[in-house]
Amino acid sequence: FNSITLENEMKPDTVLGGSYNKKLISVDEARKLGYSIPDNYKEDKVPQLDLGAVDATLEFCAENNVKMRAHTLMWHQQTPSWFFTEDYNGKNVATTEVMDARLEFFVRTMLNHVMDKEKELTGKEGSLVYAWDVTNEYVHRTNEPTSPSWMDVYGDMDLEPVYVKKAFTFAYEELEKRGLQDQVTLFYNDYDEYKCADKIVELVKFINSDKKVCGGIGMQSHLNDELGSVDNYKEAIEKFAAQGYEIQITELDITNNGKIDSNTTAEEKKAIYEAGAKAYAQIMNAILEEKAKGANITAVVIWGLTDNTSWRADRSPLLFGTDIADKKPAFDAVIDAAKNFKASK
Repeated sequence: FNSITLENEMKPDTVLGGSYNKKLISVDEARKLGYSIPDNYKEDKVPQLDLGAVDATLEFCAENNVKMRAHTLMWHQQTPSWFFTEDYNGKNVATTEVMDARLEFFVRTMLNHVMDKEKELTGKEGSLVYAWDVTNEYVHRTNEPTSPSWMDVYGDMDLEPVYVKKAFTFAYEELEKRGLQDQVTLFYNDYDEYKCADKIVELVKFINSDKKVCGGIGMQSHLNDELGSVDNYKEAIEKFAAQGYEIQITELDITNNGKIDSNTTAEEKKAIYEAGAKAYAQIMNAILEEKAKGANITAVVIWGLTDNTSWRADRSPLLFGTDIADKKPAFDAVIDAAKNFKASK
């Protein structure tokens, strides 16, 4: 492993303090902390950001020669509902003008904080974080959104969301200021990518309609071991590659329909593990085949280390079971696929 993605600790809900740890500070205090306060920010208060876990992870990366994907700046879930209300009071929904300023404050501050921390740790910005998920799952924006959320402020803008485009633009401008726009890629990230590839392509085309600020598409790849044909998955990769986008498999896990519990026999467990290994091999080979055809696939991220700490813990989705010593056949399936691909080159 040579890359880390924080599962929840960098999402807006955690960084902004969630429902119970909201802390507002004055604009002057925010500026002293190095926050980016845009000229159109007219409010007296700013949410204080909790970036302790982010900093600690960056420190770990610097110490252990590991890179990091930053996940995620904008999502309709796991964002405090008060962030979308007047005076951050949790009551009336804020205006689009107010949210434009808040969005700019948040995106620019996050980018700058990370780049400053990188320079502090390694002497160079862009040395640890190689990709940012700017927007997560916009195509699925109606799936259990925070209430209120982005759509309550801006309305449903279909596949032309101006605020999403602004988020990418703010992030890209911060990279440009430090000459990192060609080293760090901004991603649009989504699930069921093999079912909605055309919508994703249309959305990213809109985001890039003035300038190519979104350089990559993240394929979450939350899958099931009863994959059947991987043709649709490969076709999605081909559609993204045809547009010239960098592609990363960002949240790969493959669940098994057979659940493992205290009643599972050794024989049943073996069969479940073998089914998972077969599915992982199938997907890994598909990814590598598309890479061999020319798709610019630059990362494969497994969404967790061990089954018992996974968000899908009861369905054996990962490469290790109870701990790192409990290596599953799926681990060898992934490694063997990579070795065979390298040998064929």
